[in-house]
Amino acid sequence: MGTEFFDELGETLSRTAKGLSERAESLYETQKIRNKISAEERAVEKIMAELGKILYRRYRDGEEFDGELAELCGRADEHRNAVKEYKKELADRKGKKVCPSCQKEVDKDVAYCPYCGSACPNPEPETEAPEPEEEAPAEAETEEAAAPEAEGEEAGGEETAAGEESQETEENASAEK
Repeated sequence: MGTEFFDELGETLSRTAKGLSERAESLYETQKIRNKISAEERAVEKIMAELGKILYRRYRDGEEFDGELAELCGRADEHRNAVKEYKKELADRKGKKVCPSCQKEVDKDVAYCPYCGSACPNPEPETEAPEPEEEAPAEAETEEAAAPEAEGEEAGGEETAAGEESQETEENASAEK
């Protein structure tokens, strides 16, 4: 009776182990097939990305495309321009500039990119239009000159000070240009 129990237990364990082994082998084969599927999908994605790059390059070279392709290429342009602006803003925050050729950050004082050798011109400082405040002192001068001379020398003294300030402001503005 004790031997029957152990015999049945041995058979049960053998069947269970055999079943687990078959399942593990099935799972292994299933995973191998899934890996092959993933590899093929990655290859397709890579080819599609390369195809997209070729089409986009043709678009940039001036080739005409139908509406859907032209729209996608236009959207890609918008995003590329946004990236350029963000890179420029980030470089400005770091006290650097972006190479117009390779788009890498370089020091602001370099004339040529250390990565690609392209010329890296310094950005032109934005010239500001003369502020309307400069015109205001000139108008004040005219109004003060038109005022009656009965106000005394004190008004004349203010007029001279305002005139000198206006003249200094104009000299500073022309020196900055």
